[in-house]
Amino acid sequence: MPTEKHLNRLLFFLLGSKLSPYQHIHHGVLLIGGLGYLACSIFNAVFQTADVILSYAQFGLFLLIMLVWYRSRFHNQYRRMAVVFMFVMVLVALPINWIYNAGLAGPTYFLNLCTLAYISVAFRDFGAYRRIGITLVVAIPLVMMWLDLTQPEMIYSYPSELARALDLSFSFVVTAVLLLLMMGSYSRRYRLERDKAERLAKQLRILSEQDPLTGLYNRRAMDHYLDNLTSAGKVFTLAMLDLDHFKKLNDKHGHSYGDEVLCLYSEELSRLARDNKGIAVRLGGEEFVLVLPMPEAEAADKVQTLSVCLQELSLKHGVVTFSAGVAECYKNEGRDHLLRRVDHLLYAAKEAGRDRIFAAQCYPGYQEQVISSEVVVQ
Repeated sequence: MPTEKHLNRLLFFLLGSKLSPYQHIHHGVLLIGGLGYLACSIFNAVFQTADVILSYAQFGLFLLIMLVWYRSRFHNQYRRMAVVFMFVMVLVALPINWIYNAGLAGPTYFLNLCTLAYISVAFRDFGAYRRIGITLVVAIPLVMMWLDLTQPEMIYSYPSELARALDLSFSFVVTAVLLLLMMGSYSRRYRLERDKAERLAKQLRILSEQDPLTGLYNRRAMDHYLDNLTSAGKVFTLAMLDLDHFKKLNDKHGHSYGDEVLCLYSEELSRLARDNKGIAVRLGGEEFVLVLPMPEAEAADKVQTLSVCLQELSLKHGVVTFSAGVAECYKNEGRDHLLRRVDHLLYAAKEAGRDRIFAAQCYPGYQEQVISSEVVVQ
């Protein structure tokens, strides 16, 4: 029994990648059309419902369409082969089918409808080729009708009414199946295009909200997140952190090492944010922000734990500490006001000697005791 994996492999071989919806569906239409001509060739040969020349011509069209499919699928010639297929259908298949399949009395109009539907939908982005194709599909039957009326001896006639009934019935069924398959295929193409657009939009949104070096959120994403939290009235705390003496580290050991430190530091920030259902942000340079959905005292403890974890990191050129300001958002406090408060706390921590965490509840309105990398609220 074929598994879904095997089926997907077969579909990829026949149709190509779903990431290219136009090519994917076009290859399916080529295969459907080719098999349709093969079925008509066999039917006409067996039941003698058309001139034997038509059976050979239909088999030749089957082979030609398979060649077009092969060149399009495996030689990266999608647009060129699509145009070739269109002109083969309009300039070769329709006239041959009209002449050798009873003209006005036969089923060529069914084939015209299929071809018109195909060109109208599949050639949406082909500009002039689409207009030329539609014009020819409409004009050629008019020319063939004139030929049918003025040169009737050139047009094949059915040997009997039974043969005509069989041919029209079979052609109607084949045309209906082809139209349904094409409609289903192009409906699927639109879904693939929509899914592709949604994936690209998601990727662009991620890129627009992500710091390229560390993978953390950027300022734009943070502003959006903070606005949502404040408008919802949720309790949260913001911590602003700055690596101590990072410029000296960069100057002494090089920017590559500095980037390595930033990435390791960001991994710890990201882990802390993820474990506590918050977000970690790189504002720029060595300045970062943690937004944690918890009261200030609890968030200060988390930042203290982060400081201990960072001091335990095995860095080539020794421990890198940070200074931080931590503040819970007031009720109805604006984003910019909160950021200014936290920035002042961070500045105070750096002025006090760095390697410190200042929380709003103990600075300056509370008695505070600051020990290296600790916050004690009395």
